[in-house]
Amino acid sequence: MSTSEFIYPGQTLAPRQGRSRATVDAILEAAAQVLEAQGSPGFTTDAVATRAGVSIGTLYRYFADKQAILTALAWRDQRSRPADMMEHANLDALIITGAEPKTADLRDEVYWPELTHLIDDALRLELRVLCSCLASHVAVQHLTGLTRRKRKEKLSGVFDFEVQRGHPLAQALGHRLTTPHSRWNSLDQTDLALIGAEILSLSDDEVDAFTLPQAPDWLCLQGHPEYEPDTLVREFR
Repeated sequence: MSTSEFIYPGQTLAPRQGRSRATVDAILEAAAQVLEAQGSPGFTTDAVATRAGVSIGTLYRYFADKQAILTALAWRDQRSRPADMMEHANLDALIITGAEPKTADLRDEVYWPELTHLIDDALRLELRVLCSCLASHVAVQHLTGLTRRKRKEKLSGVFDFEVQRGHPLAQALGHRLTTPHSRWNSLDQTDLALIGAEILSLSDDEVDAFTLPQAPDWLCLQGHPEYEPDTLVREFR
């Protein structure tokens, strides 16, 4: 898809010419201005069209209603604060995946400030969140102060874990989870117990999934359920 054909989530018609793209940009910029000046009560399609200098019919060519505009606006600037996007994006849940660590201390990673802001914003907005691997380690350290432990050997493979019954989130997981893991660092059962975490799936002394008392509706995983079938092979070293 070319730049001129890019379509935002919530947008119904892709602008195929520069003039059409300029119209969409004007509508979204006007929407941001109306939202800032008048807040949600004053945010209407008529107000946006008037501020953008377009007819209401032109606005409806690209956006079906004001919620569609809000959705597109939330995704317009990927470099904005995550909360700016999350607050108006009608998210059912948020998934934060891992990344390969570059430093021994997670607080020294370049993404630490942005990721911890994201965690704080998700808590404030009361979103349901799934964190995988490093994202879980960041959430635990940020919210509780508990730091991960470096393993002697990398844990890499696909493993079976027994689901521990009792927590509401565990009811939808079945009796066993089969999850890819690929990590040099771990949070063990003993350490997680010290911070009041509840273990949801476990194999011997390896913890797979858990929840935190600060975020009981969040599912924290040390593995990578998002991996494709060949992901472990491609990253093996």
